[in-house]
Amino acid sequence: MSLSEKDQMFISKRKKLTKYFPICGWGCLTILAGYLIWAFLKTPILLNPFIVQERILNKQIEQSSLVLMSVMLPIAFSIAFFILIVLVVFMFIWNSHEKKYLKIIEQMDDQASNLRSDHDRA
Repeated sequence: MSLSEKDQMFISKRKKLTKYFPICGWGCLTILAGYLIWAFLKTPILLNPFIVQERILNKQIEQSSLVLMSVMLPIAFSIAFFILIVLVVFMFIWNSHEKKYLKIIEQMDDQASNLRSDHDRA
């Protein structure tokens, strides 16, 4: 049984996705890392609880903002970045599995074609 033209087009599209994904994946990780570094340098209060503590001690944070930000903001921001990074890592894992599946499909299609050509010769 050979793959239909529609199936072959589908597999071709999937191969293109797996081919170009590493560029997109590394781009996403680079953007995330860049934004994380920028946020740490420009607004360290979002990521660094020690900066928050220092500003509290120096009374540089308004009292109304202090309660919410002092504990939750650095933790929430760090967790959000962690989740985004894990998501991109899972995308790389998906891409690896997709390549394996496409290789298996290609091998099975080649075997089916070889069996068919051997049968036609006999």
